[in-house]
Amino acid sequence: MNLREWQLQAHKAIRKGGAAEELFEAGSANFSIYSNAFRLRVRGALSDDFFLLRRLVGERIFAEKVGEFSRVALFHQQELSALAPAFFAFLQLGVLPPAALRAARLDMLELAARRAPEPTPGGKFFGLHPSAGLLEDGTRFFAVWREDGYVRRDRLRAQDYRFLSCFTARAELAEISARLEAAGLSQAFVQDSAALWTKLGLLVSFSQE
Repeated sequence: MNLREWQLQAHKAIRKGGAAEELFEAGSANFSIYSNAFRLRVRGALSDDFFLLRRLVGERIFAEKVGEFSRVALFHQQELSALAPAFFAFLQLGVLPPAALRAARLDMLELAARRAPEPTPGGKFFGLHPSAGLLEDGTRFFAVWREDGYVRRDRLRAQDYRFLSCFTARAELAEISARLEAAGLSQAFVQDSAALWTKLGLLVSFSQE
């Protein structure tokens, strides 16, 4: 058995909560050490991905949530890269204060923004940058996107959110104009907003739909 095969078997045993003493010459004591190290990696990965949530609820409560998730859901995951969406789904099933759930949603948008590709510039289609995500939470509105390699998170006014929502589905200028008119936004506001958000890299053109 090579190292990669051994690691996969050990991770599988850890996720399923089973024993894997046969993988260790010294038996279950060494397996426990390996299991604990793996769970620390999981906590570290989720701590990085859910910075806003961790800062809001505190280290103790965040660690408790990660522990609960590990006990009931970790065996479903095959890779550490898949943990963030699974952890977010787990949080949605529980009872979190609205502010904490909003923070987790923003964390997920920031994670997606970091991983999104760059667009192919130019063309007749217009829309939000591929890294962009919008969030409406009651009377709070947010935009998250990547600008010059850095992820930005801005609090929006309601009219800014309505304006940007018209660009969530890429379209030609005529279709975008019809959406903006239907949203009840004035021409002056649309012109100023288009210039602003284009300058900030949130609105871009695409060579194809």
